[in-house]
Amino acid sequence: ALAIHNAGRIGEAVPLYEAAAPQLQDLSHFWHFYGLALFQSGATAKAIDCFRRSLVLAPGDANCINRFACVFLSGDDPDDAWAQLRHALVIAPDHPEAWRNIAEAERLRGDPSNARISLEKAMALRPEEASWKMSYAAVLNDLELPEKALAALQSFTKSSAPTPEYYFQEARAFFDAFKASRAIMSYRKSLLITPG
Repeated sequence: ALAIHNAGRIGEAVPLYEAAAPQLQDLSHFWHFYGLALFQSGATAKAIDCFRRSLVLAPGDANCINRFACVFLSGDDPDDAWAQLRHALVIAPDHPEAWRNIAEAERLRGDPSNARISLEKAMALRPEEASWKMSYAAVLNDLELPEKALAALQSFTKSSAPTPEYYFQEARAFFDAFKASRAIMSYRKSLLITPG
C-alpha cells in the first residue's frame, strides 16, 4: 500500500490500507499513512480518525502531527492548525514542513510578520523548495515590501520556470512599487496561462 501510495496512485492505495487495517491495529505509522491517503483522496473525516489513532499510539510523532495540522489548514481552521504545528515544533524544532505550514497558518490568521519569520526558517532548513520561495514572495507582498518580493521572485526563476502564481505575485509587487504598466503585463501573463 505504501509503495503504491508513494507512486501517487492514492485511489489504489486506500483499499489496500483498508484491507490491512485489521492486522495492524497497534502500528502508529500504518494509521499515519492510511490517514494521509484518506486525506489526499478527500475523505477528511476518516483521515482525522486515522491521524488521531496514530497519535494515541505515538504522541511524539512530529510528522504525523504536521500532517494532521494540514487537515485544519485545508478546512480554513488556522488556529487549530497553528496549535498542532506549535506542538510538532516543540518535538522537532528543525522540521522544515512544520515551519512552512505554520507560516501558512500565521498568514491565514492575519500575521504576515510571523509568517515571514517561519518561512525563513523553513527555507533555511530546505533551500531547494521552490514553492516555498513563491509563498515567501506572497508574504513579502502582504507586508507591502515590493522590492524584497521582486528579489525573492528573481531567485525563484533561477530554479524553476515562471508559473501563473509567479506572474500574479510579480504583478502585485510591481503595482505596490508604482510600476503599473509592468504590473499589467504580469497580470496578463498570469491570465494567459490560466484564463479561468
